[in-house]
Formats: sequence, structure tokens, C-alpha cells
Amino acid sequence: MTESMGWMLAVVGGVAAIAWLVRSGRLGGGDFVIRLGPGDRVEVTGKVPRSKVPGIAGFFRDQAGGVPRGRIVGTFGPGGTPRLWFSPTIGPALRQRARNFLIEHLR
Repeated sequence: MTESMGWMLAVVGGVAAIAWLVRSGRLGGGDFVIRLGPGDRVEVTGKVPRSKVPGIAGFFRDQAGGVPRGRIVGTFGPGGTPRLWFSPTIGPALRQRARNFLIEHLR
């Protein structure tokens, strides 16, 4: 294998990895994004009906300890069920509650 072939494989692998991250919603390629904090800020952007935004904001504002800081990226999978990715600053218990809420709320 020549040096140029090694570089070519590295470039192709990098492009494939970035494409996978974008497609899976982990790199800003999601259908919607929920940005949380600081304070009571809850910002919902993307393909979420406006009628659903107040319910989402209310859910996060009603959490014990206030609105956490972080980001949730979601894509709509088969049947319209959201697939969600959470930033590491959102704890496991809140992740599960948010997942349960968002799956029911966004149907």
C-alpha cells in the first residue's frame, strides 16, 4: 500500500464518519433541536409543530432544580417516533423522563 492510498483511505473514512454523524442527528443534522438553559430558557427549533412548543418548555421548566443546561437533538424515525440524543450535561433520570415525555408528546 502506498502512502497516497493510505491518505485516500483516511479521507474516505473521515467523510463516511461525518456523513454518518450528520445522518444520525448527532452532528446538527437532526429534525429538531431543544436547547436548554441558562435560567428558564427552553428553545425549540426544527420540525416541531408550534402547538407542541409550550408543552415542551413547560415540561423542562417544571423539573426539580430548574431547567438544566444542555441540548437534545432529535430525528423522526419510522412511524414518526422521535429518536433522541442528549448532551452529557443532562442526567440519566431526566433523559429517561424527557424521552418518555417527548415520544408521547410529539406523536
